[in-house]
Amino acid sequence: MKCVLDFPGSSGARERHIFDTPVEIIRADSLDDVLPAIEALEAHQRAGRYCVGFIGYDAAPAFDAAMTSRRDPRLPLIAFGVYEKFVKVSPQSFTPARLAHWQLDTSPEDYSHTVDRLRQDIQDGVAYQVNFTLRAKSPMNEGYCEYYEQLRRAQACDYCAYIELDDLRVMSASPELFFSIEHGVITTRPMKGTAPRGRWPEEDEQLKDALLRSEKERAENLMIVDLLRNDLARVSINHGVRVNKLFEIERYPTLYQMTSTVEAKLREGVGLVEVLRAIFPCGSVTG
Repeated sequence: MKCVLDFPGSSGARERHIFDTPVEIIRADSLDDVLPAIEALEAHQRAGRYCVGFIGYDAAPAFDAAMTSRRDPRLPLIAFGVYEKFVKVSPQSFTPARLAHWQLDTSPEDYSHTVDRLRQDIQDGVAYQVNFTLRAKSPMNEGYCEYYEQLRRAQACDYCAYIELDDLRVMSASPELFFSIEHGVITTRPMKGTAPRGRWPEEDEQLKDALLRSEKERAENLMIVDLLRNDLARVSINHGVRVNKLFEIERYPTLYQMTSTVEAKLREGVGLVEVLRAIFPCGSVTG
């Protein structure tokens, strides 16, 4: 199992950490194995090792039985490599990858029908908010690293990862911090609120200001902030949750994103299982 992480370092410059040759691979393919896997990862982390991998959204019922998912049986629920060390290098140049035409798994007619149904469900009070996503497929038998480099540069975001596990390749390019824990403080930075970039400086500033002043976008962002405040309260000390930054605007090559930052002081003895039970999956992603 090989993992590549790209992120901004403490100096602000981009860093790349490469993890190879794990001393152990911790994997869960059933819901019953998810929590023991998380506990095993924590034990390795306390011993000074690095654990790099992913938790699939389909693992959610292991943390909350009320959640359901349509699992892809080809994918593990959890897969992490455990490493004694990593190699720090500079992000590399790349040759653009070539892909065939992307094919959506949903027709325009089905998409329109589903959107109409979701709108009606929200109007009827069946749902408050829905994150409706599609899948796209394209044949690809090689050039995985090149495509990851292309994706990473195009997205220009802070949290990027490339993972090789058997015949599975995971590529992630996310601008959003789900959570981090340092010195007993958990920080989350949800994103809600989006606007396109302008074609010239004046239009760019106008679109940014319109996003910041939008009642709709601010309301959606505040809704997720309140959700995460409630989630973090389940694992924090009394009165330990605070909103440090509200309605900040982050700039990306093609759009603006509105973010807020929420922090909480964890109770003594709270581990990763308790944290994930409280906040997984993130409300700003699932809706």
